[in-house]
Amino acid sequence: PSTSTPRRSSRSRAPRWRAEASGEARFDRLTLRDIRLSTGTAERTLAFSGTVDAAFGPPARLDGALVARSIDLDRVIGSANADRKDLPALVARLFESVPALANPGLDGRITLDVAAMTLGGDVARDLKVDAIARDGAWQLRAFEARLPGQAQVNVSGALGLRGMPTRFDGPVAVRIGAPATFAAWFSG
Repeated sequence: PSTSTPRRSSRSRAPRWRAEASGEARFDRLTLRDIRLSTGTAERTLAFSGTVDAAFGPPARLDGALVARSIDLDRVIGSANADRKDLPALVARLFESVPALANPGLDGRITLDVAAMTLGGDVARDLKVDAIARDGAWQLRAFEARLPGQAQVNVSGALGLRGMPTRFDGPVAVRIGAPATFAAWFSG
């Protein structure tokens, strides 16, 4: 018998994500705890504690509160050593790898609290995100983080991820204690 490798469409070029969790299911609701997301190898694993609650509606809704001690996005996204410090390309790769980020199919609220996150070859600390998905779009109630270069960022507003370019409408506050260090990290 002949075998062939199925062709992957351009849409399927994004990494395949795998999820593991414990939880409970009822006819109208699914609740998940201790969530692990991965894109393949052990070094590309995101581990969270917290819960995700899906109500099957009507109206259908997805709410989650996730906490992680440490995330290495450089490894999870699989950036090559040569471009690890290209922060804008790394963030773009993140959105390409998880298309649902650009177009949430359900209304809901997601909170994320990460103590340390490797991104662009350095560590961001105290990342907190509170985002609401409504009518296929994201509203950031709060995004805050301590970034390399003794920088603190606080953002809230409407985030448009569909199409290019990405759009944002809202206040952004950035305080930078070491501008040269921040610029080197941000620009790669």
